[in-house]
Amino acid sequence: METFLGNVVASVLKKNIDPRQLTFIVPSKRAVVFLKDHYIQLNNSIGFLPKFYSIEEFIEGLSGIKQAPNLVLLFELYDCYKTNTPNNPDNFETFLGWGQTLLQDFNEIDRYLIEPDTIFPYIKAIKEIDHWSLSENLTPLQESHLSFWKTLGSYYYQYKKHLLDKEIGYQGLVYIQALENLELYIQNFRNHTHVFAGFNALNKAEERIIQEILHNLPASIFWDTDKAFLQEKDHDASLFLKSHFSKWNYYKKNTPEWISNNFENPKNIEITGLPKNINQAKYISNLLNRYAENGTLKHTAVVLSDEQLLLPLLSNISNEIEAVNITMGYPLQETPIAPIFSFYFKLFLNEQKEWYYKDIIGFLSLPQIAILFDNKPSVTQNLIQYLYNNNISYVTNSTWLDCTNDSQVIKTLHWLLPNSESTSPLQLIQRSREIINSLKNYYSQQSTNTILLEYLFRFYELFNQLEDLQLSYGFISSTKSLYRLYTDILTKESLDFKGEPLEGLQIMGMLESRNLDFENLIIASVNEGILPSGKNNNSFIPYEVKKAVELPTYKEKDAIYAYHFYRLLQRAKNIHLLYNTEPDALNGGEKSRFLQQLESFSPNQHSIKSSILAPKITPPDIIELKIDKTSTTMLRLKEVAAKGFSPSSLAKYISNPMEFYQQYILGIREEETVEETVAANTMGTIVHAVLEEMYLPVVGQFLSEIQLSKMRSTIETLTLKHFQAFYKNTSKLTGKNLIIYEVIKKYIDKFLSMESDTLKKGITIKVVDVERKVNIPFKSEKIPFEIVLKGTVDRIDIRDGQLCIIDYKTGKVEAKDVTFPDWNELITNASYTKAFQLLTYAYMYTQENEVKDELEVGNISFKKLSAGFIPASLGVSRNKVSKISKEMLLEIELALEILLLEILNPEIPFKNKKIE
Repeated sequence: METFLGNVVASVLKKNIDPRQLTFIVPSKRAVVFLKDHYIQLNNSIGFLPKFYSIEEFIEGLSGIKQAPNLVLLFELYDCYKTNTPNNPDNFETFLGWGQTLLQDFNEIDRYLIEPDTIFPYIKAIKEIDHWSLSENLTPLQESHLSFWKTLGSYYYQYKKHLLDKEIGYQGLVYIQALENLELYIQNFRNHTHVFAGFNALNKAEERIIQEILHNLPASIFWDTDKAFLQEKDHDASLFLKSHFSKWNYYKKNTPEWISNNFENPKNIEITGLPKNINQAKYISNLLNRYAENGTLKHTAVVLSDEQLLLPLLSNISNEIEAVNITMGYPLQETPIAPIFSFYFKLFLNEQKEWYYKDIIGFLSLPQIAILFDNKPSVTQNLIQYLYNNNISYVTNSTWLDCTNDSQVIKTLHWLLPNSESTSPLQLIQRSREIINSLKNYYSQQSTNTILLEYLFRFYELFNQLEDLQLSYGFISSTKSLYRLYTDILTKESLDFKGEPLEGLQIMGMLESRNLDFENLIIASVNEGILPSGKNNNSFIPYEVKKAVELPTYKEKDAIYAYHFYRLLQRAKNIHLLYNTEPDALNGGEKSRFLQQLESFSPNQHSIKSSILAPKITPPDIIELKIDKTSTTMLRLKEVAAKGFSPSSLAKYISNPMEFYQQYILGIREEETVEETVAANTMGTIVHAVLEEMYLPVVGQFLSEIQLSKMRSTIETLTLKHFQAFYKNTSKLTGKNLIIYEVIKKYIDKFLSMESDTLKKGITIKVVDVERKVNIPFKSEKIPFEIVLKGTVDRIDIRDGQLCIIDYKTGKVEAKDVTFPDWNELITNASYTKAFQLLTYAYMYTQENEVKDELEVGNISFKKLSAGFIPASLGVSRNKVSKISKEMLLEIELALEILLLEILNPEIPFKNKKIE
């Protein structure tokens, strides 16, 4: 197919220029590769090659200084700032918040040849107007704020001199130096032909350099645009070119080369909306398979507007497509390696000799960390499980000695996680590099992990650079600074994939597509906010100032994207434009304005089809969720029945048979976690344990005021003892846990006061037993196998001659919660499970112990101690019966039999009971 770069080479070759006197300059290094290939293909003679440069390479060579990496420039800026700020300079961590922005502004000022003495007073004046006080006398804080803006100009000049002394610079400074050397360059290359090709948006420095060469040397410039865009009055794709053609002196005598008419050629354009990145990736894969089948894959390019689409796409590309060339940047923060060091550095933010369990678990849960333990995931899983089992919120070095006796594991842990106070940022950087080496040694043996090795190499380079900078400057004074710098790097740096651009399927970003043409074109994520990227004013220079001094704003940035987008379409024949329809996705849901323009702007020769595709979702038939009782299930039920049903397990069945099945038949439990704040059930367990130890010495005795007074004196000691037994993090008893600890003591104190008040009323209390284990067989002729009922009765009393079975509740219980209308409701209605449990305890106790008279069973609620003993009752209103007679015990037995027969009936499945 006809391409722009091929046309450029053909045009130049017709002029028979000596290649030794010929230089091509294009916007990007990728364009250089393709341009050179076209030259070799079209040039039939054997001889020297011309020089080929990207614009940045050409200008850097012209300047005589090197463009330094961004991190180096940032450290140099802080070095300059500290040197020239004698009074209270910001520390490095604070500087990171504004240093990068200042560096970008210095770069823009120089690239666009803005007079510094003009723009800095502008900024200072606006900041003074914006200051938040109308009073004449400023506060010290306001003075400090404004002094920064007053000194911006001096920082600029000092930084510029600082860099030039080292013969390095940021891009803008490199361009300034190139302009200073331009006259000498022109004198030395009087007979040398320069060809500029494929440019669009040029900064002022580039414009002046190109114009000077066009005016003083044998040179030409080729533009890649179309009449369709130039003829439209306000089309963003031609914004910059119209400006060049109208303002450059060169075009007072010369006609622009070239303005093509390719956009009007017939094109098949499909605009497709798809939900989420994964569906875009799958759709692209299907398109590529189609092009692979008809043999046109080598003329196909995939342009990813959103870099995050790269990995989903690679995962979905067919294995039959062997040659895939990726030329684009992939954000470091999106790589699977990035979280390793995010978690790792976060571990050391705490200056204490301990680590927060969530940080430790987050780090150990990463799959790559198991590799450091001889690729044994069980090691890290066991360490995590130990923290869960022992409810450890804060981990120390000694914790590892308790959880494992494997010396190699402990050695690795101490290497990874030494005491935080003895670990410097430099040591963390060096250890991070050692972690990378360990991972590299493992992944090198796996042939399928080449992309992971690329990730590791990029991070290895990054930590090497950080180590060199720290050794040279020492600015990273704390782990917090290192963590801040690392997270900042992740958002700004990328992993650059570089392959063989002349072979196979081409996958690239939008900027990497400059000057290149393809017959089949797939552009993904054509969404507003991505293409174009929209407003992003990361600058200290206000918008109004930028407009006044002709610095680019978001409008110009949008025009750059418009040019690249429409230029790609010019020579393509089959075009697929995809966008994300998902409204809850970041930058998703709204298709780009470019698509809307295309639908209304395209000539008649274009065939445009718009559609929205989504996975077909067939709503499932609404069926009742149930589990049939298989022979295996029945065997398991018999096992559970033989071990014993507790009142709480039977209450669980009444509430929801499906939950009973999951918990007691399948053995599914809630996921174990570290109990950072004492849970309600743990709180109840502690209260029960304290009361058990208090009342055990008085079992079989009548309670007295002396005994209660003695119990009250042990509240502090016993509460702390059992708090430590059930919740091991008593060393960090702060916040909610401290409140809960005090609440437990208050509950017990008020409970003992209630007991004392009862005695003062002349009521006798004989403590029969506490925490009584009850285990009885349940006999029924209708049930052919053994059933056991088991449970623990919190306390049995005889109060004024009345036998009472008591169940403590740390939650709130009211009389209505333990009152039930009839026996059928007791075993079928989830609202009456508290009453069911109490009555089951009463039945179990009377089966194990001879009880001649009526008894009562009820709750004591610690949240409502004023209610005292709340007995379970049958009936409603004034007809309630709370005394449990022998007749009622028979009713309870019959109700239990009916319930157990249902549970054990193989014909009755477990159903999911909806809780209204």
